[in-house]
Amino acid sequence: MINILNLLFPKRDFCLICNEEKEIGSLCTDCYDKFEFINGKRDVDIPVSFPLVYNNFLRKVFHQYKFNGRNYYYKIFVEILVNSFKDSSNDVDTIVAIPMSGREKAKRGFDQIEILVKEVAKSFDVFFLEGALKKVKETKRQTGLDYKERSENLKGCFELSKDISARKILLIDDIITTGATINEAYRALSVGQPISIQGLTITSARI
Repeated sequence: MINILNLLFPKRDFCLICNEEKEIGSLCTDCYDKFEFINGKRDVDIPVSFPLVYNNFLRKVFHQYKFNGRNYYYKIFVEILVNSFKDSSNDVDTIVAIPMSGREKAKRGFDQIEILVKEVAKSFDVFFLEGALKKVKETKRQTGLDYKERSENLKGCFELSKDISARKILLIDDIITTGATINEAYRALSVGQPISIQGLTITSARI
């Protein structure tokens, strides 16, 4: 039986998911092998890279991370994102996170994207422009909506609040589905006239 204290305060030498002895970063070999790695690319309004297939194992890990208090899982995703994007990190000088609304953050108790992005930026030694985008409009849940419905739901929800002129932006979110969220964030960022914008997510619900 897994000790409850190890769930709340995982030991350094144990897998963050199953609490067995870790061997690959924050994971044991068994858990690592359940992730399906891919050199994933999606072209929406900007090119978006992602390293993982959205399989059943990742879906469960995501749900635990976002809704079941396993906020320390961010360490797993940071390692995966850094390893997948390290060869392209010289192409960016500023990292921006897709923001949550205050209501969403209060409901979950933390901003899962911001935590992730801060650590990715540290690993790359790239500037994290905190609060560059603000979510200024509450939106309804996206589940079950198609691209057109999501786009309408998100229209005008993001606002640029920092100077990003002449910057090379890496925009990070956890998952890309239809691309509507990334596209809306791109439109808000474009107002600031950066040199370039590209996207990075952990996974894609569609390949």
